[in-house]
Amino acid sequence: MHSRALAQPYAITLAAVDVTLERESDGQILVKIGAPAWEVNVRASAGDLTKLADVRSADWDQRRSIQLGKSAEASVFWAFRDDEVTLMIGHDDETWDVFVSFPIDIVEAIVSELDRV
Repeated sequence: MHSRALAQPYAITLAAVDVTLERESDGQILVKIGAPAWEVNVRASAGDLTKLADVRSADWDQRRSIQLGKSAEASVFWAFRDDEVTLMIGHDDETWDVFVSFPIDIVEAIVSELDRV
C-alpha cells in the first residue's frame, strides 16, 4: 500500500545517520533512520513515539527493551546500552531477525521533533 504524506517530511542529520519523520495518510509516523550502508523504516503512532523519551530505561544489560512500532510487518524493540540505541526487529527482543545500532542523539532528535510532523 502506498501512502500519501500529509505533511512535508522533516529530516534530521546527525553525524553519518539521517532521520526523516513523515506523517502517513493513516496518521502513523514513518521514521526513516539511515546511514550510507543501511536504512530502517519504522511506523508507529506519535503517542507511542513519545515513549522513546524513556529509552534510557530500556537497559539492555538488564534485558529490558521497549516494544514500539513495526518494520516490515514485524515488531520493533528499542534498547539502550553505552550511549547507543539498538533496534531489534522480529518476533521478540531475544529472537530478532535484524538489528541496527546508532547514537542516542538520534532518538532524542526524533522525540524533540515529533511536534513538527
